[in-house]
Amino acid sequence: MSGFPRADAADFRDIYSGYENKNDFSNLPLITPIPSRAPVTPPTPLKDTISSPPVILPIEKKKRKKRPRLLRPIRTIEKSSSPGKNNPLKISFSKFHVTLPRRSGYNRIYEIRRSRSFFFELDDHPQNTNDIHLKIHTNDYHMNTKPISYNNTSTIPNAKYQMSCMLTHFFSSQRVLPRRIQQKYFNYIRDKLLARHLMVYSHDHSNTERNRITKTFFYFTYKRYRFHFGIYTPCQQSFIHPGFSSTPHICNIPVPFVMSKHRRACVMHQRQFFSDILHHKSKDPVSNPDGIVNSKAFHANLIYDRWKGRTKKSVFSNRLGISYQEAIHARDVQSVLEYGVTPVCHPAVNKVPCFCYMCSQRNINILAWFSSITT
Repeated sequence: MSGFPRADAADFRDIYSGYENKNDFSNLPLITPIPSRAPVTPPTPLKDTISSPPVILPIEKKKRKKRPRLLRPIRTIEKSSSPGKNNPLKISFSKFHVTLPRRSGYNRIYEIRRSRSFFFELDDHPQNTNDIHLKIHTNDYHMNTKPISYNNTSTIPNAKYQMSCMLTHFFSSQRVLPRRIQQKYFNYIRDKLLARHLMVYSHDHSNTERNRITKTFFYFTYKRYRFHFGIYTPCQQSFIHPGFSSTPHICNIPVPFVMSKHRRACVMHQRQFFSDILHHKSKDPVSNPDGIVNSKAFHANLIYDRWKGRTKKSVFSNRLGISYQEAIHARDVQSVLEYGVTPVCHPAVNKVPCFCYMCSQRNINILAWFSSITT
Protein backbone atom coordinates (compact mmCIF):
# COMPACT_ATOMS: atom_id res chain seq x y z
CA MET A 1 0.00 0.00 0.00
CA SER A 2 1.51 3.35 -1.10
CA GLY A 3 -0.34 5.49 1.49
CA PHE A 4 1.58 4.06 4.48
CA PRO A 5 5.35 4.52 4.37
CA ARG A 6 7.64 1.78 5.61
CA ALA A 7 9.68 2.26 8.78
CA ASP A 8 12.92 1.39 7.01
CA ALA A 9 12.41 3.85 4.17
CA ALA A 10 15.31 6.08 3.42
CA ASP A 11 13.26 9.28 3.46
CA PHE A 12 11.44 8.48 6.71
CA ARG A 13 12.78 11.62 8.40
CA ASP A 14 11.57 13.87 5.62
CA ILE A 15 7.94 12.76 5.74
CA TYR A 16 6.83 15.54 8.07
CA SER A 17 9.45 18.11 7.24
CA GLY A 18 7.07 21.05 7.74
CA TYR A 19 6.07 20.00 11.26
CA GLU A 20 7.56 22.14 14.08
CA ASN A 21 8.30 20.33 17.31
CA LYS A 22 7.48 22.69 20.17
CA ASN A 23 8.64 20.26 22.88
CA ASP A 24 12.35 20.64 22.02
CA PHE A 25 14.10 22.45 24.93
CA SER A 26 17.66 21.69 23.94
CA ASN A 27 18.43 25.32 22.96
CA LEU A 28 17.39 26.86 26.32
CA PRO A 29 20.14 27.94 28.79
CA LEU A 30 20.67 26.09 32.08
CA ILE A 31 19.10 27.63 35.20
CA THR A 32 21.34 27.95 38.26
CA PRO A 33 19.62 27.97 41.73
CA ILE A 34 19.70 31.25 43.70
CA PRO A 35 20.66 30.89 47.40
CA SER A 36 18.13 32.30 49.90
CA ARG A 37 19.11 35.53 51.77
CA ALA A 38 16.99 34.93 54.92
CA PRO A 39 19.11 34.67 58.13
CA VAL A 40 19.34 31.19 59.53
CA THR A 41 19.08 30.96 63.33
CA PRO A 42 20.50 27.82 64.98
CA PRO A 43 18.13 25.89 67.29
CA THR A 44 18.40 26.65 70.99
CA PRO A 45 19.77 23.72 73.01
CA LEU A 46 17.35 22.08 75.44
CA LYS A 47 18.03 22.05 79.16
CA ASP A 48 19.47 18.91 80.65
CA THR A 49 16.52 17.84 82.71
CA ILE A 50 15.55 14.29 83.68
CA SER A 51 11.82 13.74 83.72
CA SER A 52 10.56 11.56 86.55
CA PRO A 53 8.79 8.37 85.41
CA PRO A 54 5.05 8.15 86.02
CA VAL A 55 4.06 6.49 89.24
CA ILE A 56 1.97 3.39 88.66
CA LEU A 57 -0.13 2.36 91.60
CA PRO A 58 -0.63 -1.37 92.13
CA ILE A 59 -4.03 -2.66 91.18
CA GLU A 60 -5.72 -4.75 93.78
CA LYS A 61 -6.64 -8.12 92.32
CA LYS A 62 -9.90 -9.68 93.26
CA LYS A 63 -9.51 -12.85 95.18
CA ARG A 64 -11.09 -15.79 93.42
CA LYS A 65 -13.04 -18.29 95.35
CA LYS A 66 -11.31 -21.61 95.52
CA ARG A 67 -13.28 -24.35 93.88
CA PRO A 68 -13.48 -27.70 95.64
CA ARG A 69 -11.06 -30.17 94.15
CA LEU A 70 -12.55 -33.23 92.51
CA LEU A 71 -11.38 -36.53 93.83
CA ARG A 72 -10.14 -38.71 91.01
CA PRO A 73 -9.71 -42.44 91.30
CA ILE A 74 -6.15 -43.55 91.94
CA ARG A 75 -4.65 -45.45 89.00
CA THR A 76 -3.08 -48.76 89.83
CA ILE A 77 -0.43 -48.16 87.16
CA GLU A 78 1.47 -44.93 87.69
CA LYS A 79 2.99 -42.88 84.93
CA SER A 80 6.69 -42.48 84.41
CA SER A 81 8.52 -40.39 87.01
CA SER A 82 10.12 -38.34 84.25
CA PRO A 83 7.33 -37.17 81.88
CA GLY A 84 9.75 -36.17 79.15
CA LYS A 85 11.47 -39.54 79.00
CA ASN A 86 10.70 -41.66 75.95
CA ASN A 87 10.03 -45.31 76.75
CA PRO A 88 10.19 -47.27 73.49
CA LEU A 89 7.02 -49.12 72.53
CA LYS A 90 7.88 -52.02 70.24
CA ILE A 91 5.29 -53.79 68.10
CA SER A 92 5.85 -56.90 66.00
CA PHE A 93 3.95 -59.77 64.38
CA SER A 94 3.97 -63.30 65.78
CA LYS A 95 2.86 -66.16 63.54
CA PHE A 96 0.91 -69.26 64.52
CA HIS A 97 -0.12 -72.36 62.59
CA VAL A 98 -2.43 -75.33 63.16
CA THR A 99 -2.56 -78.64 61.31
CA LEU A 100 -6.06 -79.98 62.01
CA PRO A 101 -8.52 -79.60 59.11
CA ARG A 102 -11.53 -78.58 61.28
CA ARG A 103 -11.91 -74.93 60.30
CA SER A 104 -15.65 -74.28 60.28
CA GLY A 105 -17.81 -72.30 62.68
CA TYR A 106 -15.75 -70.35 65.19
CA ASN A 107 -12.68 -72.35 64.05
CA ARG A 108 -12.62 -70.40 60.79
CA ILE A 109 -10.04 -68.10 62.38
CA TYR A 110 -7.44 -70.76 61.52
CA GLU A 111 -8.27 -70.61 57.79
CA ILE A 112 -5.41 -69.23 55.69
CA ARG A 113 -6.77 -69.49 52.14
CA ARG A 114 -9.95 -67.43 52.34
CA SER A 115 -9.18 -65.08 55.22
CA ARG A 116 -6.51 -63.75 57.57
CA SER A 117 -6.66 -63.53 61.36
CA PHE A 118 -5.03 -60.88 63.58
CA PHE A 119 -5.18 -61.16 67.38
CA PHE A 120 -3.97 -58.18 69.42
CA GLU A 121 -2.16 -58.81 72.70
CA LEU A 122 -2.31 -56.00 75.26
CA ASP A 123 0.34 -55.43 77.91
CA ASP A 124 -1.38 -54.52 81.20
CA HIS A 125 1.20 -55.42 83.84
CA PRO A 126 4.42 -53.55 84.75
CA GLN A 127 7.71 -55.13 83.80
CA ASN A 128 11.22 -54.93 85.17
CA THR A 129 12.45 -53.12 82.06
CA ASN A 130 11.18 -49.94 80.44
CA ASP A 131 10.79 -51.64 77.06
CA ILE A 132 7.22 -52.62 76.18
CA HIS A 133 6.81 -55.21 73.45
CA LEU A 134 3.31 -55.63 71.98
CA LYS A 135 2.55 -58.50 69.63
CA ILE A 136 -0.03 -59.12 66.92
CA HIS A 137 -0.57 -62.85 66.45
CA THR A 138 -1.48 -63.76 62.88
CA ASN A 139 -1.62 -66.68 60.49
CA ASP A 140 -0.47 -64.51 57.57
CA TYR A 141 3.06 -65.62 56.74
CA HIS A 142 3.69 -62.60 54.50
CA MET A 143 3.90 -60.23 57.47
CA ASN A 144 7.32 -59.03 58.56
CA THR A 145 8.16 -60.02 62.14
CA LYS A 146 10.76 -57.29 62.66
CA PRO A 147 9.75 -55.08 65.63
CA ILE A 148 9.14 -51.37 65.06
CA SER A 149 9.40 -48.76 67.84
CA TYR A 150 6.75 -46.11 68.50
CA ASN A 151 6.87 -42.98 70.65
CA ASN A 152 5.71 -43.43 74.23
CA THR A 153 6.21 -41.33 77.37
CA SER A 154 4.43 -43.60 79.88
CA THR A 155 5.66 -46.62 81.78
CA ILE A 156 2.51 -48.59 80.93
CA PRO A 157 0.24 -46.84 78.38
CA ASN A 158 -3.50 -47.36 78.57
CA ALA A 159 -5.36 -49.90 76.47
CA LYS A 160 -6.66 -47.32 73.98
CA TYR A 161 -3.18 -46.05 73.11
CA GLN A 162 -1.78 -49.57 72.83
CA MET A 163 -4.63 -50.60 70.54
CA SER A 164 -4.17 -47.49 68.39
CA CYS A 165 -0.46 -48.18 67.95
CA MET A 166 -1.02 -51.84 67.07
CA LEU A 167 -3.78 -50.96 64.62
CA THR A 168 -1.49 -48.36 63.01
CA HIS A 169 1.22 -51.00 62.73
CA PHE A 170 -1.23 -53.39 61.07
CA PHE A 171 -2.44 -50.81 58.53
CA SER A 172 1.14 -49.85 57.64
CA SER A 173 2.09 -53.51 57.07
CA GLN A 174 -0.86 -54.72 54.97
CA ARG A 175 -1.22 -53.99 51.25
CA VAL A 176 -4.93 -54.51 50.43
CA LEU A 177 -6.83 -51.81 52.37
CA PRO A 178 -6.48 -48.33 50.83
CA ARG A 179 -5.85 -45.20 52.87
CA ARG A 180 -9.46 -44.07 52.50
CA ILE A 181 -10.77 -47.25 54.13
CA GLN A 182 -8.13 -47.05 56.87
CA GLN A 183 -9.15 -43.53 57.88
CA LYS A 184 -12.85 -44.36 57.66
CA TYR A 185 -12.83 -47.51 59.84
CA PHE A 186 -9.87 -46.85 62.16
CA ASN A 187 -11.94 -45.65 65.13
CA TYR A 188 -14.63 -48.26 64.46
CA ILE A 189 -12.19 -51.20 64.54
CA ARG A 190 -10.36 -49.83 67.59
CA ASP A 191 -13.60 -49.38 69.58
CA LYS A 192 -14.77 -52.86 68.58
CA LEU A 193 -11.48 -54.35 69.78
CA LEU A 194 -11.66 -52.51 73.10
CA ALA A 195 -15.25 -53.65 73.64
CA ARG A 196 -14.28 -57.22 72.74
CA HIS A 197 -11.41 -57.05 75.24
CA LEU A 198 -13.83 -56.12 78.04
CA MET A 199 -16.27 -58.89 77.10
CA VAL A 200 -13.57 -61.57 76.94
CA TYR A 201 -11.98 -60.48 80.22
CA SER A 202 -15.33 -60.32 82.03
CA HIS A 203 -16.52 -63.75 80.91
CA ASP A 204 -13.13 -65.40 81.40
CA HIS A 205 -12.95 -64.28 85.05
CA SER A 206 -16.56 -65.08 85.97
CA ASN A 207 -17.36 -67.97 88.32
CA THR A 208 -20.57 -69.27 86.79
CA GLU A 209 -20.79 -72.91 85.76
CA ARG A 210 -22.74 -72.37 82.57
CA ASN A 211 -21.29 -73.51 79.27
CA ARG A 212 -22.01 -70.23 77.48
CA ILE A 213 -19.21 -69.14 75.15
CA THR A 214 -17.96 -65.68 74.15
CA LYS A 215 -16.08 -65.29 70.89
CA THR A 216 -12.72 -63.58 71.01
CA PHE A 217 -12.96 -62.13 67.47
CA PHE A 218 -15.25 -60.34 65.03
CA TYR A 219 -15.53 -60.31 61.25
CA PHE A 220 -14.42 -57.49 58.90
CA THR A 221 -14.62 -57.60 55.10
CA TYR A 222 -13.60 -55.27 52.28
CA LYS A 223 -14.50 -56.41 48.75
CA ARG A 224 -13.05 -59.93 48.48
CA TYR A 225 -10.69 -59.56 51.45
CA ARG A 226 -11.74 -61.08 54.80
CA PHE A 227 -10.21 -60.37 58.18
CA HIS A 228 -10.73 -61.71 61.70
CA PHE A 229 -9.79 -59.14 64.35
CA GLY A 230 -9.74 -60.32 67.95
CA ILE A 231 -8.12 -60.30 71.37
CA TYR A 232 -5.26 -62.73 71.90
CA THR A 233 -6.12 -65.36 74.52
CA PRO A 234 -3.70 -68.32 74.66
CA CYS A 235 -4.95 -71.88 74.93
CA GLN A 236 -2.69 -72.82 77.87
CA GLN A 237 -3.48 -76.52 77.58
CA SER A 238 -0.68 -78.87 78.57
CA PHE A 239 0.43 -81.38 75.93
CA ILE A 240 3.33 -83.67 75.07
CA HIS A 241 4.93 -84.06 71.66
CA PRO A 242 4.72 -87.80 70.85
CA GLY A 243 8.06 -89.30 69.89
CA PHE A 244 10.20 -86.32 70.91
CA SER A 245 10.25 -85.86 74.66
CA SER A 246 8.10 -86.45 77.71
CA THR A 247 8.38 -82.86 78.90
CA PRO A 248 4.93 -81.19 78.95
CA HIS A 249 4.51 -78.01 76.95
CA ILE A 250 2.00 -75.17 77.18
CA CYS A 251 -0.04 -74.38 74.06
CA ASN A 252 0.08 -70.70 73.04
CA ILE A 253 -2.23 -70.86 70.01
CA PRO A 254 -5.03 -68.24 70.19
CA VAL A 255 -8.48 -69.61 71.04
CA PRO A 256 -11.73 -68.68 69.25
CA PHE A 257 -13.87 -68.60 72.41
CA VAL A 258 -13.70 -68.37 76.19
CA MET A 259 -15.90 -69.72 78.98
CA SER A 260 -16.23 -68.95 82.65
CA LYS A 261 -13.56 -70.05 85.15
CA HIS A 262 -10.75 -69.60 82.58
CA ARG A 263 -11.99 -72.42 80.34
CA ARG A 264 -10.88 -72.22 76.71
CA ALA A 265 -9.31 -74.45 74.08
CA CYS A 266 -7.88 -74.11 70.59
CA VAL A 267 -8.78 -76.37 67.69
CA MET A 268 -5.95 -78.75 68.63
CA HIS A 269 -7.36 -79.44 72.12
CA GLN A 270 -11.12 -78.94 71.70
CA ARG A 271 -11.90 -82.67 71.59
CA GLN A 272 -10.27 -83.24 74.95
CA PHE A 273 -11.80 -80.05 76.31
CA PHE A 274 -15.41 -80.94 75.44
CA SER A 275 -15.05 -84.47 76.81
CA ASP A 276 -13.21 -83.79 80.08
CA ILE A 277 -13.26 -80.13 81.12
CA LEU A 278 -16.74 -79.08 79.99
CA HIS A 279 -19.48 -79.15 82.62
CA HIS A 280 -21.96 -81.89 81.70
CA LYS A 281 -25.46 -82.11 83.11
CA SER A 282 -26.44 -85.46 84.55
CA LYS A 283 -29.15 -87.28 82.62
CA ASP A 284 -30.70 -88.76 85.79
CA PRO A 285 -33.83 -86.96 87.03
CA VAL A 286 -32.90 -84.60 89.85
CA SER A 287 -35.37 -83.74 92.60
CA ASN A 288 -35.72 -80.17 93.84
CA PRO A 289 -35.80 -79.21 97.55
CA ASP A 290 -39.61 -79.76 97.58
CA GLY A 291 -39.14 -83.44 96.70
CA ILE A 292 -40.56 -83.08 93.14
CA VAL A 293 -38.71 -85.08 90.50
CA ASN A 294 -38.31 -83.13 87.23
CA SER A 295 -39.25 -85.77 84.66
CA LYS A 296 -41.62 -86.25 81.73
CA ALA A 297 -44.05 -88.29 83.86
CA PHE A 298 -44.34 -85.40 86.32
CA HIS A 299 -45.27 -82.91 83.57
CA ALA A 300 -47.76 -85.35 82.03
CA ASN A 301 -49.48 -85.80 85.39
CA LEU A 302 -49.52 -82.02 85.90
CA ILE A 303 -51.33 -81.45 82.59
CA TYR A 304 -53.82 -84.22 83.43
CA ASP A 305 -54.59 -82.65 86.81
CA ARG A 306 -55.16 -79.24 85.20
CA TRP A 307 -57.56 -80.77 82.67
CA LYS A 308 -59.45 -82.80 85.27
CA GLY A 309 -59.83 -79.91 87.69
CA ARG A 310 -60.75 -77.46 84.85
CA THR A 311 -58.07 -75.07 86.06
CA LYS A 312 -57.82 -71.73 84.23
CA LYS A 313 -54.65 -69.72 83.92
CA SER A 314 -54.84 -65.93 83.55
CA VAL A 315 -52.40 -64.44 81.05
CA PHE A 316 -51.75 -60.72 80.48
CA SER A 317 -49.68 -59.39 77.57
CA ASN A 318 -47.93 -56.09 78.20
CA ARG A 319 -46.90 -55.80 74.55
CA LEU A 320 -50.42 -56.21 73.13
CA GLY A 321 -52.32 -54.78 76.08
CA ILE A 322 -54.75 -57.72 76.35
CA SER A 323 -55.58 -60.38 78.92
CA TYR A 324 -57.11 -63.81 78.48
CA GLN A 325 -57.52 -67.13 80.26
CA GLU A 326 -56.03 -70.44 79.24
CA ALA A 327 -57.64 -73.80 79.84
CA ILE A 328 -56.84 -77.34 78.70
CA HIS A 329 -59.57 -79.11 76.71
CA ALA A 330 -59.27 -82.74 75.64
CA ARG A 331 -60.17 -83.49 72.02
CA ASP A 332 -62.14 -86.59 71.16
CA VAL A 333 -61.19 -89.04 68.45
CA GLN A 334 -63.71 -87.66 65.92
CA SER A 335 -62.36 -84.10 66.06
CA VAL A 336 -58.82 -85.37 65.54
CA LEU A 337 -59.58 -87.74 62.66
CA GLU A 338 -62.24 -85.75 60.73
CA TYR A 339 -61.38 -82.12 61.41
CA GLY A 340 -57.65 -82.49 62.03
CA VAL A 341 -57.78 -80.53 65.30
CA THR A 342 -54.57 -81.52 67.05
CA PRO A 343 -53.78 -78.89 69.76
CA VAL A 344 -55.03 -79.53 73.27
CA CYS A 345 -54.54 -75.99 74.62
CA HIS A 346 -57.39 -73.56 73.82
CA PRO A 347 -57.11 -69.94 75.05
CA ALA A 348 -60.32 -68.08 75.84
CA VAL A 349 -60.48 -64.27 75.73
CA ASN A 350 -61.69 -62.72 78.94
CA LYS A 351 -61.26 -58.96 78.47
CA VAL A 352 -59.72 -56.71 75.84
CA PRO A 353 -58.94 -53.15 77.06
CA CYS A 354 -60.25 -50.70 74.48
CA PHE A 355 -57.84 -47.89 75.45
CA CYS A 356 -54.86 -49.85 74.14
CA TYR A 357 -56.12 -50.02 70.58
CA MET A 358 -56.24 -47.36 67.90
CA CYS A 359 -57.77 -47.57 64.45
CA SER A 360 -54.96 -49.39 62.61
CA GLN A 361 -54.80 -52.45 60.42
CA ARG A 362 -52.50 -54.25 62.87
CA ASN A 363 -54.91 -53.86 65.78
CA ILE A 364 -57.84 -54.93 63.61
CA ASN A 365 -55.95 -58.11 62.69
CA ILE A 366 -55.23 -58.84 66.37
CA LEU A 367 -58.90 -58.47 67.31
CA ALA A 368 -59.94 -60.65 64.38
CA TRP A 369 -57.50 -63.36 65.45
CA PHE A 370 -58.78 -63.41 69.03
CA SER A 371 -62.38 -63.46 67.90
CA SER A 372 -61.60 -66.43 65.62
CA ILE A 373 -60.04 -68.57 68.34
CA THR A 374 -62.89 -67.99 70.77
CA THR A 375 -65.71 -69.06 68.42
